[in-house]
Amino acid sequence: MEEIVESTLSLLSVKHDQSHLGSQKILDPMYFFALIDTKAVWFKKWMHAYYSRAVVLRLLEKKYKSLIATAVQQCVQYLELCEAMKADDILGHSKHCGNVQKTFYYSGQELQYIYFIHSLCLLGRLLIYTQGRKLFPIKMKNRKNSVSLTDLLVLFIQLICYSPCCPKMISATHSENYSPASMVTEVLQILCDQTDCAVECLYNSTVIDTLLHPVHHLMKGTK
Repeated sequence: MEEIVESTLSLLSVKHDQSHLGSQKILDPMYFFALIDTKAVWFKKWMHAYYSRAVVLRLLEKKYKSLIATAVQQCVQYLELCEAMKADDILGHSKHCGNVQKTFYYSGQELQYIYFIHSLCLLGRLLIYTQGRKLFPIKMKNRKNSVSLTDLLVLFIQLICYSPCCPKMISATHSENYSPASMVTEVLQILCDQTDCAVECLYNSTVIDTLLHPVHHLMKGTK
């Protein structure tokens, strides 16, 4: 079991040097995982049983913490994109990315959106467990300060405000909601249902202030 988990994490941690490729880009293995399993169900199943969860968390802490840093980076970059775009542009971007399964190919923009959703789901599952939360703060490249657990929760909540629309990724047999807002809301609901998670993740002034920020603006009559 441990050998399989470590081999998989080792594969997912592979990064290609893109500096010499010009406009071309070689996809890292995590992109292919995200395409096949956008909501990171593989990670959810690994984290379900105690034995496999203990193996995953130990390996993430000791050898593959970069996978968590990369997932956080995807969320940070998407939020920065949302902040830089106008509301109507975000709506168009999300709808465009939401219909990717209607075509036989994926654009670079669609791939990044799928990778972001996969990262969001992976991090949301990680926060449910005490040892998963202990992996924070996470040190990231090109950022002076580490990302703390509170920083990540604030980022998640901001995604609800900046990306509230609900794009659909439609296949021939089913449709699912892949909007960041719905994903984050689901994570917050799970955290609220578990006392230890709620105390550690949500019961602090920074997170509460971020949750109430839209309400304050609404009461003031501002957007």
